[in-house]
Amino acid sequence: MIQGTELTEPLFDALTSSDKTIIAKQIAQFLSDLHTISKEEIEHYHISLEKPFDGYAGLEKDSEIYLKTRLTPLEYDSMRKVFSDIAQIEMQNKVSVLTHGDFSPRHIIWNATTKQIGIIDFSDRSFADQSIDFAELYSYGSHFVEQIYNCYTGPKDPEFLERVRLYQKRVGIFFLVDSFRTKKIDYKEAKKFSIKPSNSNFFTVPLSERLRFF
Repeated sequence: MIQGTELTEPLFDALTSSDKTIIAKQIAQFLSDLHTISKEEIEHYHISLEKPFDGYAGLEKDSEIYLKTRLTPLEYDSMRKVFSDIAQIEMQNKVSVLTHGDFSPRHIIWNATTKQIGIIDFSDRSFADQSIDFAELYSYGSHFVEQIYNCYTGPKDPEFLERVRLYQKRVGIFFLVDSFRTKKIDYKEAKKFSIKPSNSNFFTVPLSERLRFF
């Protein structure tokens, strides 16, 4: 059993710079190792794969149903661009690696005594774009994501971080829509933490501000 505490944003913010660097390096090593496991190794050890997370299936259609009349034209156009950009990169990107599939703060455990992280819940593992596993790490801030990326030795390309940001934005859209589909979060709160009023650009606040209600 993995010992430690869920690495929430408040816990992360309270850590020393040294501990944050340790965590960044360990996450980078974990993702580097995971993303370089071959399909042959998976088959050799009889590791079953799950279907990729399908919670985004129909998201574009649902966003039109639930959000079109609630967002400003600029906000709605920004959302539509997220979908079109993701569709384009998914057609172009040919790299497919073993991913965790739901790599988020709730699945990262920090042991302050041993200075080690533990990763839990591999139920969404699948072969997919490696940048997906970086998206929800924005909960800890863009600087931390860049730290991890700089230490990451898995497959990289010039558009890697741009894809990460797009996938992060898609998570934000998912929560806005989910405020109507499941009502796990109030729409006003979801919008408050997904759209910055000053310029109406989508999802410019930390992802953790949108996740903390779940």
